[in-house]
Amino acid sequence: MRQGDNVRNGVPKELIGTLLYVTLMLMIGVVALYGADILVSTTYHVELSFVKKQLMWIALGLIGFLIAALIDFQIHCKLVWRVYLPVTVMALSAVFFFPPIGDAHRWIDLKLFTIQPSEFAKIVILILLARYIEHAKDKMISFFRGLVIPLSIVAPIILLTAIEPDLSTSILMGAVVLLLLYVAGVRIWHILALIGGAGLAAPFAVQFGLLKPYQLGRLKSFVDLLTGGHAFQQELGQIALASGGFFGSGLGLGTVKRYVPIKESDFLFSVFGEEFGVVGVLLVFVLLLGLINNLFKVANKHVKSIFGRFYIYGFGVLIAVQALMNIGVNVGLLPPTGMPLPFMSYGGSSMVATLTGLGVVVSIVLGDSRG
Repeated sequence: MRQGDNVRNGVPKELIGTLLYVTLMLMIGVVALYGADILVSTTYHVELSFVKKQLMWIALGLIGFLIAALIDFQIHCKLVWRVYLPVTVMALSAVFFFPPIGDAHRWIDLKLFTIQPSEFAKIVILILLARYIEHAKDKMISFFRGLVIPLSIVAPIILLTAIEPDLSTSILMGAVVLLLLYVAGVRIWHILALIGGAGLAAPFAVQFGLLKPYQLGRLKSFVDLLTGGHAFQQELGQIALASGGFFGSGLGLGTVKRYVPIKESDFLFSVFGEEFGVVGVLLVFVLLLGLINNLFKVANKHVKSIFGRFYIYGFGVLIAVQALMNIGVNVGLLPPTGMPLPFMSYGGSSMVATLTGLGVVVSIVLGDSRG
């Protein structure tokens, strides 16, 4: 690890900046949920159910963060094949033995709370790929070693997620995998050929009923929006964003949010935009870009191991793509996906998994500095 102005008391300034960005995003997320909890009528009605639960999820996530940060990152390398991969596959398989929620088998119901294994599977995929790239770094230009083998390794996780069904999360996983493999040296035409083949196979997925009715409905509403028709969820999200103006209506004073669906998670960005306006939206963009930029900087400047560097690259790509998918839905550029905004949207499994994944980043950076 390089010493000098970029390091303070053994901790890189980029890592301190990363943690600061995440802290601010967590705070903004709680504030946005507070606004979503307030229903404006003739008087204030403050339920705070989302805020209270989110604070609990953040607390649990911070425990996961501390545990992951204190574990030597080399342990992940040793456990990824023997423990992480089989446990993840078993957890994703276990969801089919629990009653569906909203026609989907995505959760393990533990009575007191539910767990969504696919959220933790995202982090496991990053560890798997980083470990593979570490061993095959000089062979990534090969179609077989660079694309076929790593895709075969993560395929069980992505396929089990897709058949829950959770199409959006499986697409997110696939996008992150391909982007990380490209960064590792896979030839772009190999990736484009794969994407082209998947595109040609898509009509068969529809024909043979691999897409559920609600998924087709989401795609239809998106096409309707693009062709001048009406997409109920996204139109309400856009109206909420537009009604915020430059400075917003003020915390808790939004009115359109009452009609916005899933305002605590999928459309929290729209609710925040209504109440904090363009200024609030720009702040979210600045924090996201700052976080992603710092992740790449800390990987490039302060991480020597190939495993560590590519895990952090992958974590940054995951945050970026997931944020783009969420915001894209809110502004009408993508069909509804159910994708939470990282570190901000309401959701227990997503918050705990993402903070734990951030803890692995800290473990890698500090581990390399000690080594």
